[in-house]
Amino acid sequence: MEQDAYLAIARHWASQLGAPADERFERAALQWALGRGARNGRVAWQFARDWAGRR
Repeated sequence: MEQDAYLAIARHWASQLGAPADERFERAALQWALGRGARNGRVAWQFARDWAGRR
C-alpha cells in the first residue's frame, strides 16, 4: 500500500475514534507500520486505536 493511502486510512480511523491527527501523527503512524513490517488497512486501524487510547 502506498504511504499516502496508509496515512489517509489511519487519519480517518483516528478521527472516527475521536483522536484527530496532530503534528506528530504521521511520524508516529509511519514508525508504527515500520515496526510491524507492513503498511495496510489493518495496521492503520491498530495504530489509530493505539493513538486514540493514548489521547
